[in-house]
Amino acid sequence: MAISWRDIRALQVLLDAVNPNLAPSETERIASAVLRYSAKYRLDPELVTAVLLVESTARPWVRSPKGAVGLMQVMPHMMEPLGLAGNAATIESNIEAGCWILANNIRRLGEEQGISSYFWGSDIRGSGYLEKVQAARSEVRRQLAS
Repeated sequence: MAISWRDIRALQVLLDAVNPNLAPSETERIASAVLRYSAKYRLDPELVTAVLLVESTARPWVRSPKGAVGLMQVMPHMMEPLGLAGNAATIESNIEAGCWILANNIRRLGEEQGISSYFWGSDIRGSGYLEKVQAARSEVRRQLAS
C-alpha cells in the first residue's frame, strides 16, 4: 500500500477532531505511523485507527492503571521482543508494537477473537470491547469517506 498525502491528511483531520490538544506534527506522525505499520503488518488502517481511538482517544501520553502505555495501550514488556527504537510511549514504536500484537492475535485467532484478545488477552470475557472497536471502525470509515 502506497501512503499518500491525502490518506495522511484525512487521518490527521479525524485525529484532530477526536483530540484537539494534539499538535499538527503529532497528528501527522500518528497518521503516518498508522498507515505505515498497518501496511507492514497487513492490517486495515481503519481497524488500527479504531483500536487506537478506543484504547487511548488519540492520547500518546496516556497510561492505564495496569501499566499499558501510549496510543495503542501496549504493555512495555510486550515491546521488548521487537527491539524498537524509543520507549513504549514513542508514537511510532507504540503504534508498531500495537499493530504487531493485533496482527498476531488476528492471525492466530481470527479477526473477532483477535480484536477481543487485544484487550482481554487469552481470557476473553465478553464482547464489549469488540463491539466498541467495531463501532469505532464504522465511524472511522464514515468520516474518512466524507
